[in-house]
Amino acid sequence: MLAAVSRQAMAAVLVLLPIAARADESPASEPVDGPWPRTYQEDGFDFAVYQPQVEKWENDRITSRYAVAVNRTGQDETFYGVIWTQARTDVDKEQGLVHLSEVKVVRSSFPAAPKGTDWGAVLDRKLPDDAAVSLERLQSSLAITAAEKRQKAVPVKNDPPEILFRTAPALLVYVDGEPALRPVPGMDLMRVINTRPLVLQAGERFYLHLLDGWMEAPALAGPWAVSRVPPPALALALEAARRMGDADLLQPEPPTQQEGEPQGAPAEPPSLARGPVPEIIVATRPTELIVTEGPPQFEPIAGTRLLYWKNTGSTVVVDTSSGDTFVLLAGRWFRARTTAGPWHFVPGKTLPRDFARVPEGHAKASLLAAVPGTPQAREAVIANSIPQTAVVNRAEARLEPTLDGEPRLAPIEGTSLAYVVNSPTPIIRVDEKSWYALMNGVWFVATGSGGPWVAADQVPPVIYTIPPSSPLHYVTYVKIYSADAETVRVGYTPGYLGTVVSPEYVVVYGTGWWYRPWIGTYWYGPPVTYGFGWSVGWSPWGGWTVGFGWDWPWPWYGECVRPWWGPMPWAYRSWGWGYRPVNDANIYGRYWGHGVRPAPRPGAAWRPPPPAIGPRPAPGVGPRPAPTIRPPSRPAPPGRPADIYAGRDGRVYRPAPQGGWQQHSRGAWRPAPGPVGPAPQLDRERAARQRGDQRATPRPAGPGPRPAAPRGPAPGRGGDGKRR
Repeated sequence: MLAAVSRQAMAAVLVLLPIAARADESPASEPVDGPWPRTYQEDGFDFAVYQPQVEKWENDRITSRYAVAVNRTGQDETFYGVIWTQARTDVDKEQGLVHLSEVKVVRSSFPAAPKGTDWGAVLDRKLPDDAAVSLERLQSSLAITAAEKRQKAVPVKNDPPEILFRTAPALLVYVDGEPALRPVPGMDLMRVINTRPLVLQAGERFYLHLLDGWMEAPALAGPWAVSRVPPPALALALEAARRMGDADLLQPEPPTQQEGEPQGAPAEPPSLARGPVPEIIVATRPTELIVTEGPPQFEPIAGTRLLYWKNTGSTVVVDTSSGDTFVLLAGRWFRARTTAGPWHFVPGKTLPRDFARVPEGHAKASLLAAVPGTPQAREAVIANSIPQTAVVNRAEARLEPTLDGEPRLAPIEGTSLAYVVNSPTPIIRVDEKSWYALMNGVWFVATGSGGPWVAADQVPPVIYTIPPSSPLHYVTYVKIYSADAETVRVGYTPGYLGTVVSPEYVVVYGTGWWYRPWIGTYWYGPPVTYGFGWSVGWSPWGGWTVGFGWDWPWPWYGECVRPWWGPMPWAYRSWGWGYRPVNDANIYGRYWGHGVRPAPRPGAAWRPPPPAIGPRPAPGVGPRPAPTIRPPSRPAPPGRPADIYAGRDGRVYRPAPQGGWQQHSRGAWRPAPGPVGPAPQLDRERAARQRGDQRATPRPAGPGPRPAAPRGPAPGRGGDGKRR
């Protein structure tokens, strides 16, 4: 039956046929984010267009304003003005670029322009229809408008999970509800299907595969110990699971040498024979595990009355003024008098003020993204609204969903919708003749649950009313932006991968609801909030990130896999890097050239990927790839200052050498109004531009420590697929 399960699982995969490259398409270099300002010439004038300042970005449409400097060719006199543009955005998160097309100048203001000139119209003709701008720069610019244009918040649940602490290696094995055992065909074994790790029962003993061996116990609750003489049938079941790839074998792979890292002897792979052997903790309800390397070690955070635990990858903070201990789990704060509990959710507005005073360069700066009102939290909210986009070839896209038996419908609370509970693919009934399904960020439509399924060109608005209490809430973050006879433009925001904006306007992972899984012949695990060490954090070099991974005090970190059935990207395997960011992943990247491709960019011919044998691997599978190197910011052209800003009032500003701001007026730079004028807004925009420039410029490669990614506590495993 193992082989049969594999074949049926494969049938649930979105089948996307190759798109043949047109004969007139030739390889072209991908556009990159070039220097600012960008210069153009027309009608005897030189134009310098400065970096965009974003005013609005919804779905795939962006509105920005730009400061512009104009000179008569060969003359020194400079005229300044502001243009406002609208454009379509195609986001490539893996490359960190936003491609702007359909750029249109919708408004301009040049107060000192000679009569009869229309420089806005000139720039409308000159601005390229294939401009590449750093995603980091646009996100940083957009963050400053967040206070006025907040996203719709989701009423999440914040019930505390069970929080466990250990001072020695431990592993949390998460079972999705009560253990469900199913026989392994041809073997005298039973398998616990509703968990990601490979857990088997032989006779009266339970076995868990870990590293290069097996752990065994008289019951799932333990106690677990290294199995000295495992039953021979376990090896056969292990090989079958390895062929199907349907289990996390908790077996890491060697890391690859990264460019710029010093050469050294390869690390010895971990082994149960050498130890240390972790404590195995099996949980069947929401649980988080925090592991320290020995007893907790406290370190003060400069400028605050806070202490943090320095010998764990988790975020544990002690407020010395109250003596309370705070832990950060999935973007939520919980507090207790001692680690024994009881734990209580802490609304962000009641956090001690010192939490917002943690220095940006501190080892625990990632917690700032979970403190309401901080620039880091506002930035995370903005980043959570930016979609990843792609184009679907309607004739090529195919969907053949798998069901565990005949369709079984259940109502979606608060709506007129129903969904098929016994399918790993979200299948939603709108009415008797309208059925919608979602696979890897692509919507499909059919007249019945059995298909045939075709790429949808619109989605009924009622689908976007699915509440967070439903396990299908995550589908509301995938949209169709436009369609024609041949293609559909689609996109998803990080909510599709599990992040939501809480009523306190911070990004958290998961809705907090516990969803009932489907357990029949197979197990289809719905999204979960706890149990995987989800970390929602921030860093000065990378901005906002959300990821999962385990963080043991071992010389290695284990294999991170998709924790539930859905769009979650597959993670790489590594010994030395156990944190997997997911918000910068590209679900569509699995299918470039197979019915889904990057959104078209006029002026740069799309280049199909080279042919490969078999399906293209999912991003992140295998050794950790070398980091993407973005082109560094280059200085402005000679004679062009780079730090020029467009005010919302249509005037142009620059920082004054002695501090404050200058405004260009009547052909000269003059002091700008003080605190009651545009200065506070300009200060924020300047800081945002500097932050975006910093992140858009790669750090030099070379020896030295790699910046610590914001890691969560050691996770357990949940399910992303079916188990027998």
